Amino acid sequence: MVRRVLYTPERVHALLRKVRADEGIANFETLCELHDLKREVAELRDILGLMVSTLRTQAEADVAQLRRQLEHALTRLERRPTTSLH
Repeated sequence: MVRRVLYTPERVHALLRKVRADEGIANFETLCELHDLKREVAELRDILGLMVSTLRTQAEADVAQLRRQLEHALTRLERRPTTSLH
């Protein structure tokens, strides 16, 4: 009975070259995707920074407006010497 050799050194080396090439392609694709994701994260950070800045400016304007309204209300409530307390 003759046994047939399934794997020769040449076949093993060819298989290893193919696996390494496939791994290299997969690694490259992963790095490209990672690069794209990093770019997206940077864009999202920029957008978030702009939103925070805009909201902070709006909040400061709202506080200033409320302060003016409060001062106006307090001015109207001040006791006038000619007004009775009741």
